Amino acid sequence: NESYAPKAWTVAKPDDVPRPWHEIGASSKSKTVYRATVNGKSVIVKGRKMRKDGWTGDARHDQGGGVLYLEMVYLEALRGRPGIPELLGAWWDGPHVVLVVADGGEAIGEGPSGVGTAPNVMTAAFDARARNQPLALARSILECFGSWALDFLQDDLKAQQFTMDAHGTVFMVDGPKVAPDRPLGRAIHEAWGKKVDHGSKGDHGALDGAKHKCKRDADCPFTKESHSCRGAGTCAPGTRGAPEARGKCHNTHYQQGPQHSQHHHLHHCVPLSEKTHVYDVANRPWLLPYIAAKAADPAAGEFLRSLIRLAGRGRPDDRPSFRELVDRIDAFVKAPVPFKLGPKACLYESEVIQSNKRRRKAFWDYASVSFTDLGHAGGVLVDGVVQRLCDDRGLACWQSQVDGHGKDVPVPAHLGEEVVDRTKNKYGPLTAEDAEDSGSLDILDGEFPFNVTRVHQALPPKVFAFTVVEDAWRVVESLYVDGGRADDPDAFVNASFPHGVQRHVQRLAGLQFVPGSAITRSQCDRALRNLDEFDLIVDAASLATGGLRDLAAVLHGLYDVEAPRVATVKPVGDLAVAPSLRARVLEDSWCHAEVYAAARSKPAFRRGGPTAAIDRGMLATRPAQNVSAATAAIDRWFQIHQNNESYAPKAWTVAKPDDVPRPWHEIGASSKSKTVYRATVNGKSVIVKGRKMRKDGWTGDARHDQGGGVLYLEMVYLEALRGRPGIPELLGAWWDGPHVVLVVADGGEAIGEGPSGVGTAPNVMTAAFDARARNQPLALARSILECFGSWALDFLQDDLKAQQFTMDAHGTVFMVDGPKVAPDRPLGRAIHEAWGKKVDHGSKGDHGALDGAKHKCKRDADCPFTKESHSCRGAGTCAPGTRGAPEARGKCHNTHYQQGPQHSQHHHLHHCVPLSEKTHVYDVANRPWLLPYIAAKAADPAAGEFLRSLIRLAGRGRPDDRPSFRELVDRIDAFVKAPVPFKLGPKACLYESEVIQSNKRRRKAFWDYASVSFTDLGHAGGVLVDGVVQRLCDDRGLACWQSQVDGHGKDVPVPAHLGEEVVDRTKNKYGPLTAEDAEDSGSLDILDGEFPFNVTRVHQALPPKVFAFTVVEDAWRVVESLYVDGGRADDPDAFVNASFPHGVQRHVQRLAGLQFVPGSAITRSQCDRALRNLDEFDLIVDAASLATGGLRDLAAVLHGLYDVEAPRVATVKPVGDLAVAPSLRARVLEDSWCHAEVYAAARSKPAFRRGGPTAAIDRGMLATRPAQNVSAATAAIDRWFQIHQNNESYAPK
Repeated sequence: NESYAPKAWTVAKPDDVPRPWHEIGASSKSKTVYRATVNGKSVIVKGRKMRKDGWTGDARHDQGGGVLYLEMVYLEALRGRPGIPELLGAWWDGPHVVLVVADGGEAIGEGPSGVGTAPNVMTAAFDARARNQPLALARSILECFGSWALDFLQDDLKAQQFTMDAHGTVFMVDGPKVAPDRPLGRAIHEAWGKKVDHGSKGDHGALDGAKHKCKRDADCPFTKESHSCRGAGTCAPGTRGAPEARGKCHNTHYQQGPQHSQHHHLHHCVPLSEKTHVYDVANRPWLLPYIAAKAADPAAGEFLRSLIRLAGRGRPDDRPSFRELVDRIDAFVKAPVPFKLGPKACLYESEVIQSNKRRRKAFWDYASVSFTDLGHAGGVLVDGVVQRLCDDRGLACWQSQVDGHGKDVPVPAHLGEEVVDRTKNKYGPLTAEDAEDSGSLDILDGEFPFNVTRVHQALPPKVFAFTVVEDAWRVVESLYVDGGRADDPDAFVNASFPHGVQRHVQRLAGLQFVPGSAITRSQCDRALRNLDEFDLIVDAASLATGGLRDLAAVLHGLYDVEAPRVATVKPVGDLAVAPSLRARVLEDSWCHAEVYAAARSKPAFRRGGPTAAIDRGMLATRPAQNVSAATAAIDRWFQIHQNNESYAPKAWTVAKPDDVPRPWHEIGASSKSKTVYRATVNGKSVIVKGRKMRKDGWTGDARHDQGGGVLYLEMVYLEALRGRPGIPELLGAWWDGPHVVLVVADGGEAIGEGPSGVGTAPNVMTAAFDARARNQPLALARSILECFGSWALDFLQDDLKAQQFTMDAHGTVFMVDGPKVAPDRPLGRAIHEAWGKKVDHGSKGDHGALDGAKHKCKRDADCPFTKESHSCRGAGTCAPGTRGAPEARGKCHNTHYQQGPQHSQHHHLHHCVPLSEKTHVYDVANRPWLLPYIAAKAADPAAGEFLRSLIRLAGRGRPDDRPSFRELVDRIDAFVKAPVPFKLGPKACLYESEVIQSNKRRRKAFWDYASVSFTDLGHAGGVLVDGVVQRLCDDRGLACWQSQVDGHGKDVPVPAHLGEEVVDRTKNKYGPLTAEDAEDSGSLDILDGEFPFNVTRVHQALPPKVFAFTVVEDAWRVVESLYVDGGRADDPDAFVNASFPHGVQRHVQRLAGLQFVPGSAITRSQCDRALRNLDEFDLIVDAASLATGGLRDLAAVLHGLYDVEAPRVATVKPVGDLAVAPSLRARVLEDSWCHAEVYAAARSKPAFRRGGPTAAIDRGMLATRPAQNVSAATAAIDRWFQIHQNNESYAPK
């Protein structure tokens, strides 16, 4: 019975809100809503249903922790944030709460109160705003979501929960649920315990914040079905729940056990997060899609669709934050970029749609996809495309090859019954039927018997149904060849096809395949009729000639997303069997033959060929080269010479020595295989290449001049890419005896000079390149990227140095030294078919990185690596600042797949990540003489900072996360058209921050730091930092050596061959790698973990200058964290006695450079060494500070050193108390005398960091808002509720 009101409140009693109040249509079970007026301003009053004598209803909603309490905390915690109504105050009416907020305008629309397919109907005001101010409206919605989505979750999204005022500002007026695993949720739970309504209904548990274990998606909880859209008919058409809202099982690889020698795969459910709501705004038809569709400005609409594509990615980590989406809108408003048509619009304009009336008419209505596999190899290929689409876009897919998905087209649970939300308490635990429910699907894929009725029950209309058909004998061949069979072909065919090819036509007839059964006439007729149900029929044979790429573009285009580059299809080999056996199989396959012939005659049949409109609008990289013309012309030139005949391709203008008049001047661009000269033809400078010349002709090893040799490969490179940017024009060639002489257009002088092999000597750039970098940095960067983009798709260059590139007077950069053809690409295969073992693929020694094979592995050390001047794997093999891509150094990747009968077996296949175009994307960002050089030299700071932003994108660790060269060029073009003032990058922000400026040593050495060393001196703190370091290593592709990784040993590693001459171990003459070389730590970026601290070894393992840091902990906190974080349940006294017989020793022994020996006590001299070693650290952090923002700061520091954005890190749980006998605690602390000295000395060092948020880092580096400061918000509302319980009075200020 006391009185209290927070200071911010202006309303504290009924008299503060004069009558009348008018009820408005925004009521719910827990509250009724009224509009009133206070001091001439409209306000909203919320409380229980009102009677004449006061409020009524269930008072549970008014308790601390109840619904109204949670809404007040939401309003108070986010006070002043965009889209959050202002809480004006509240009062008690008996046991009931009445709260008052500022009026945010009228609801933007009206949606169904629960599950169902009724759409949200938007108001005329919202519609008008969407048409006339689409970007402002979208920005307001994103800012509103961004204000609350970090600490709150809304699993009941509908239009009436949002209002819009006269200025077009959107407000979230219905308080979302607080996330129980976030700081705010924990603070509330500590205050009110079980009274808290967290919104976790039934036993589904999606909102409870726990990390659920799982084996498959069906094991994971899901949110309200009006939010997750899991059940069929629970959401309006076009609405899609995020994968993690529907229930998504994720596989995490981790190490555990003594020396971390045990490897595990932990499957856990993907938790809900801010990114769940990012997906929501992109997949609710009444949010961003509505605005994009209504926008009167086509450029604004297409731009919003590009945001929808970003926000609608399947993996939460791939989606941008709300802050990033808002920043993109701001940049576009300042400098609108003419956007290309999106993938769906491009697909509609393409020949594949326009050539077919049915597809053209139904195109915009297609809402789902059904694929029925009627071809063996083709079906497998399409499955891969579909799986990638499902994963990348977070679609709900049901696939026959997935365990648990059954043998038939699924029928949604409770079909024909009233649609209900199965997460509600009253429906109880989920039944087995509900848990296994296919639910609301986007795609149905695979080997299900084709049942038209079931397909339309399983999928929302309108269904885009397609199939792949195959000639009967090709089915037989593909099953034999693709299955890797080695048995007798005749025996295989007899055993596998006793009744011919039956399986696919039986499936088309809606039947389950029964081995050995023959199809009947009536069944075949049904199969033929069912062909009319397909919108698209593709011949499997066309998949090897561009058809698979087209099909990927169609499927992705239907969902308005970019199509990825798909794998090249290998042609199916011939199968030699007895002619009578082949005739028998084809005769028995009469129905398959009828179906195949009928399919090819249908209007839905696709006759293949590139889809130009799709290519232009959808492919981020150039399509694979059309290799036939290029290789055929050069092959013929070499083969004709063998027959002493004469031939020259049409494009050549030089064909004999007399075409290039003397003199020729040798220039400094020679190699072992060729010498280079400059000459003049018709007044234009040209370059002549051949073997070393004597008076009587050319000399040297003629193997380089053979078909398949070095000069042949260079000619194929020039011919295949003729006319591409950065590719010199091949003018012609002739034979001088057994030797080839070729002539190309002069591309200017070399841009610089680098070492011929391994070593730390830098590439020295020319004055002309330097001047171009200063004055025209964007044009120079663009030319380099275009040059790389021309060849990186079908070629690989593992010997990058500056003299391989030239620059002409216009600033155009050329690649003048032909790269190696990739043997697993179409061009490589064509060459190998022509010249066999004569082909020089550049695969040296036995390392095999360039051989195109898919190597199996268990760890990175098992994977081959490229030349060490390219991979930089060995210490001292590359210039400072150079870093090889992870896949070039050797990277082992884990892939999950299914296999066996009904795909019931699950496997984890570890294979080495292959080289690709993206390897060279990483190269241009991590060679100091390429993009980093231009960014550093740029006279225009905005251009330099923009280029650094491209470097951050291109330098990502996972190849799939890097942009293509085409995308990088497009970004430069957009910036040139409309320069955007770029913020300082992470490294510059870090330098300006207090954490660097407050310490002279860090400030002085900052720009020289080239590597990081972390030594773990605190139990819980070390584990937390390891996670930050691991993410940095993975995200940026750094070379990291971590004590917790199996095979990384117990000591700081010493690079192989230290002190010896640096060699390239991939060369033939060095033979197979030794065990020492295979296990070599090599050239490192980061050294992390529990290694004994040895200063000499640290500086041997890492390139200077090393940023060394550590986490220290109070001795008793080490004991507590080891007990609590380890999940111990044994007696605390017994645990302490057993684990700490000599106190806390392990960390100080490590600091002294010693291996920890259980039960050993540290000596005085060892302790003194530990104390001296503290001076080696640049940064010392107290583990206790990690729970108060320190871990976030530390992540910003580590990422900032590598000039990349810091991710949002997990909140640190405080270490719990450990109750033991006082005498035991005293004994442990006494025995921990050295740890106490080290801890005290560490805190007194200039390198010690006293914690607290680093404002400059926060401003410049965090993409999302930091977690809310919850204390003030919860304290004020908690006090208001608690004061009332005591009959006191209080109101916040």
